[in-house]
Amino acid sequence: MTSPWAILPIKGFARAKSRLSPALSTHQRADLARQLSLHVLDQLLGCADLHGVLVSTDSLDLLHLATSLGAHAIADPPDNPTLSTIIDAALDHLTNTLDASHALVFMADLPLLTTQDVSNLARLSLSADLVLAPDRAQQGTNALALPLPAPLKTCFGHPDSFPRHLQRAHELHLSTFTLQHPHLALDIDHPTDLHHWMST
Repeated sequence: MTSPWAILPIKGFARAKSRLSPALSTHQRADLARQLSLHVLDQLLGCADLHGVLVSTDSLDLLHLATSLGAHAIADPPDNPTLSTIIDAALDHLTNTLDASHALVFMADLPLLTTQDVSNLARLSLSADLVLAPDRAQQGTNALALPLPAPLKTCFGHPDSFPRHLQRAHELHLSTFTLQHPHLALDIDHPTDLHHWMST
């Protein structure tokens, strides 16, 4: 098996983090989204256990930026796709265009993520058909690992994507492993998450 690829979906900064309104202004939300996304991208690009990083985005500027930093980049599917559609398309791109054998998917708002966390998930990707890293509420999915071609359609974008992923894996008789780690559990979706991060 070759080293896995990482997928990082990034929404254009000006349209990101709407759920942090009105706690943050539009400008502040865009700045925060940029800070978080570039932090996660930097950790992925700095991980020696990855074969490469694929950014999927709806922003032409981000396509150019990701490429300039050393990532591969593709445009999101057209017609206002869901997050799961974006990620499933990226998984197909890794399989059909880049001949990847495994993929790791990370959300772009993980302020505590380190290259070691990425390496740990890459290592654990060999232990099960699906490795899931849930958020603090055990509802959302902040990262996952899976073989390619993908054995299931992802459930990203749903507020309960973590139990949905588990249920879908159970229905397909896939082995699963849940990775509980504070660095992967903290995502910044709501003002309470922002407060938790600032107090960490």
